[in-house]
Amino acid sequence: MFSASSRWPRRLARFWPAAAQVGHLERWRAGLLAVLGIAVTGGLTHLLVGAEAVPWLVASMGASSVIVFGLPHSPLGQPWPLVGGQVISALVGVACARYLPASWPVAGLAVGAAIVAMHYTRSLHPPGGAAALTAVIGGESVRQLGFGFALLPVGLNALLLLAVALIANNAVRGRRYPTPRESERKPTARVNEADWEAALGRAGEVVDITPEALAELAAEAERHALARQPGAPRCIDLARSMPATVAPDDTLRAVWPALEAHGEVAVLDADGRLLGTLGWQQLFDAGPASGQLAAVADLLLRRAGEHVVVWMRPAATVGADLPWTALVPMLQSQAAAYVVDADHRLLGVVRPAQLLALYPPPIKGAMR
Repeated sequence: MFSASSRWPRRLARFWPAAAQVGHLERWRAGLLAVLGIAVTGGLTHLLVGAEAVPWLVASMGASSVIVFGLPHSPLGQPWPLVGGQVISALVGVACARYLPASWPVAGLAVGAAIVAMHYTRSLHPPGGAAALTAVIGGESVRQLGFGFALLPVGLNALLLLAVALIANNAVRGRRYPTPRESERKPTARVNEADWEAALGRAGEVVDITPEALAELAAEAERHALARQPGAPRCIDLARSMPATVAPDDTLRAVWPALEAHGEVAVLDADGRLLGTLGWQQLFDAGPASGQLAAVADLLLRRAGEHVVVWMRPAATVGADLPWTALVPMLQSQAAAYVVDADHRLLGVVRPAQLLALYPPPIKGAMR
């Protein structure tokens, strides 16, 4: 049993990032491309609008450079998010600054509203928050530009930076910008987290997703593909048996034989709605902190007259009409999944062994 002090090093270690899968060449290349991108963007804007135009380069372009040159394959740095996210956020910020009284809450409102606007326009781009904030706190020179601030300098800056990104990123071997929506290469074998980590390492560039998240996405995509196969069953089709059931006002002493026979029972109300479950693990977890079997048994004997409702725990439930693949992640951590209808009435139970027996090939690959 771990002490509290022994857990703290592991918890603190979560704040330290994992080792980067990026080589030194890629790191320097991203930095040099950012130098080129900002220099060209600022220089051409200054040349086109004149030296008297203030500002001729907005700070949010620096953040955009990190994404389009450091994370060129990120969905947040593709052409539409880059330009649309910057311009739309700037418009939102100008509107907040013009129609609301100047105060610090308005700055937060502008950023929050910009995030919502970018979500709805499919242009989510983190530096857009900086564009919205600049419109509010940028000073008199920005306020004088009004809604024109979103076009000049923000829009012009974004377009020029995009032009540099299109040329520079595609000049680098292995980069494709914009990133195709569908991969041209399809996996020919099942992959796990180690495979994703190796692939990220060979890619030689920063990808803003972890190998663990990629593996989980791959497993979820595989489950989705299995669910849409012709004739794929629903959860109710697999719920071919009913668990042992008890009432919430039954005593622990009364349900003891059912627990000995089945290990876990479902607690139903008078209308057949599932309220929770009661099993050996729950009874053991409710025992003394020492966890000694004798102490747990003594507690159960002293409290045998209590109602089941005191001891039951929430049940792992799944809708009857959901595809059978919805059971896969649930049964990775649960001993049983209880199938219920729209009114939460119990229809049956599915256990891991039953699922594996019915669908061994796909499940063994999907249950990672």
